[in-house]
Formats: sequence, C-alpha cells, structure tokens
Amino acid sequence: MHEELDYALQCAAAGYRVLFTRVISIRHHYSGQVRSEMRNHHRHARDELWSTLLRCPFPFAIGMAVWRVFSEFRYACKRGWSWMIREPLWWWQAVAGIPRYSLRKIFGLYEHELNAWLETALWRVNCVLDVGANDGYFTFGCAAAFRRLGKPGEIFAFEPQARHVATLRESVAAQPPAATPIRFEVVQALVGKELKPGMTTLDAVHWTVDNRTDRTNTLIKIDVEGAEMEVIGSGHSWLRPSNLFLIEVHYSRFLAPMRAIFAEHGLRLVQVNQRPLPVLGRERRQETNCWLVSDLGAWA
Repeated sequence: MHEELDYALQCAAAGYRVLFTRVISIRHHYSGQVRSEMRNHHRHARDELWSTLLRCPFPFAIGMAVWRVFSEFRYACKRGWSWMIREPLWWWQAVAGIPRYSLRKIFGLYEHELNAWLETALWRVNCVLDVGANDGYFTFGCAAAFRRLGKPGEIFAFEPQARHVATLRESVAAQPPAATPIRFEVVQALVGKELKPGMTTLDAVHWTVDNRTDRTNTLIKIDVEGAEMEVIGSGHSWLRPSNLFLIEVHYSRFLAPMRAIFAEHGLRLVQVNQRPLPVLGRERRQETNCWLVSDLGAWA
C-alpha cells in the first residue's frame, strides 16, 4: 500500500500530476519473495507519524506522536521477537526524513538563542512589524504569545514571495478566536529604502486602527537576507527608546555601522551568536550569521 504512496510522492515532488481513480481495480497478490511485510509495516508506521506531525497542532503533536509510536510497537509485539527488535529501524527512518529545521519548529527550538529575549520583549510591546515574514513562524509565534498574555495587538507581516504570502493569509484566516483581538496585516512587498511598486519603507507604515502614525511600543523584527541596512535606513521614525529591535545580521561588516546608527539615537544593540544544539546541530544558515537585539536593560 505505501509503496504506491511513496512513488506518488516522488512523482509529485518531481513536478508530475498524480491522479487517483477507482475506475480500474488492481489486485495485488502478496509474495514474500518480492514484498516484505515488515518493510510495508515500517513504511506505514513512518508515514502515519509524518502525517501526525504535519496535521496535528503543537503541543498536541507530541502526545499524538508518542501514541503512534506506541501503537505501532504494540502491533510489532504481536508479530514476535523478530519484529520487535527491528522496530527501531522505522523510528530512525522517520526522524531522518524530517528536516531538522522542521523538528526545531515543532518543538519550539528554532532560533532558540532568542527565546529568553523574546519572552521578556513581548511583555513590553503591543505591536509587531515582521519584516521578512517567510512562512509566518515569527508572526504567529508573537500572536500566540499575545494570546497567552491576554493582551490585544496588531501585527504587520511583510513578505515579497507570493507563495509565502498565500500561506500567511491562509494562516491568518485559520487563527482561533480570542477574547483579546489580534489584528493582522499581510503586505506583499519588499521593505527597502524607497517607495515604488513592489517596495515600501518602514517609515510608510500606518496602523489599521487607533493612532495610525503611532511609533511606540513596537517590536521590529528584520530578516531580509543581507538588506538590513536598507530597511533600517528607511525606518528612522521607529528608532525610539520604547521600541525593540531584533535584526538577523547576514554580514559581519554590517555590525559596526548598524550599532552606530542606533547609538546616534541613544539606543544600544546586543549581539546574540548562534549556539548549535546537541543532536540537532547547527541550523541552516551561514556560520557567521548572528542577531542584534535591543538591550532590554536600557529599555525605557
């Protein structure tokens, strides 16, 4: 059963369309010479676990994954010792087939170096500008934190790529209702140094309600693959003591001039370096990448 599914997934990944039809019935006659029942069980168990991790929301995915592993192991026990001792084979296949960055996101370990800083920072702000939102990990992580804190907020997500914008808008539509409302605005545009088609600036941001030109109590996260200086250059109105910044720096040559810009406005940035995790290792980014974050000790 799962041999066909595996092949269909390979075809889809290669760009082919996969059609399912009940018009033709194909009967499979099992033969141990060419089909391994244990291998089929391993593939079935692996695919079931992947399906759980894809579809079940965190943190419930952890309990469901444990249940999947237990139920499959229970079946292996019924088949005898030879099945039991080989059961860990599919565990390894399942873990090896999950991208390590996905595991980090599932367990809240993606960019774990920033977790402690964010936990404190999100207490202090009411709005978020997510520049370079990608798939929305940061956007919706901040929204979840606002809900836990019981505070309303507004989040702008800037992303130029259409496929990510579609994902962001779908995720916004799927957000659960909350007693304290959180407003989202997804903007399909680059953030740069000038206003033009397909590009906006930080200084041009206007909130959707209340004080549209407010420039206080906002967390500005910037991850723009090397265009950090252009984004900051277009957002001097946000360089205020009540705002907090989180900037991923892709080139070490940006560190000194970036700190100098903030220092001119009486603001101090602290460098946070990557810390690879045991087992999961280093994330998929350049080893020289780091973050500059607002010094919370100096926050007003």
